[in-house]
Amino acid sequence: MSAAEQAGPVADQDLQTERKWRRRSLWAIVILLPLAAIAMNFEHVRWLFKGNDLIARDVPAGIEAPFGGSDWRLVGMRRLEGFESAMVPANAIVIVVDLTAKVGSAKNTLKMGDTVFEQLWGACRVGIVDDEGRSWTPTYLGRVPALKDDSEGVDTCGSQSQSMAPPEATLRIRETFVVPEDAADRVRPTLGLDGEPPYYLRFERPKP
Repeated sequence: MSAAEQAGPVADQDLQTERKWRRRSLWAIVILLPLAAIAMNFEHVRWLFKGNDLIARDVPAGIEAPFGGSDWRLVGMRRLEGFESAMVPANAIVIVVDLTAKVGSAKNTLKMGDTVFEQLWGACRVGIVDDEGRSWTPTYLGRVPALKDDSEGVDTCGSQSQSMAPPEATLRIRETFVVPEDAADRVRPTLGLDGEPPYYLRFERPKP
């Protein structure tokens, strides 16, 4: 038998093996491509939700709501009458929002000092929104004499998130907003935390 005749069966076997692996590779592509697309879409959706407050959880007036390892309550919301500043244009009004947050409460086992605290609070976002969907972020007004008598232990949400208060501590949070006067009676406070997207809290206005 010649060398060419001896090589024939071997060449045929190699060709069959190559075809088999080629078919397997094609099937793998068919299976893996949809899985890769699903994974990419999941990452895109997770990136879209991260840091975005999209779904409101409504909180009735006077009720404490667990959120981000703390229990939150809207304790006050009022106009700041007679305040004059270059930061407040004509036909605008200052709204003062006061919240409390009990950290690591009975409902939330979070302990201050854990990295979980920074992950859940992170960039604490207090805002206000009206019934038309318009929203406003806090405006820093500096030292406000009308708020001086009630300012001990009070700070912004961002500052309180770094306070390292002990477990069970109740943090007092205050934010000020400048809004059009025609919207002042229709706005509601909101709260977003880095560890809770796409959810955020939307508080009912306190009853007069």
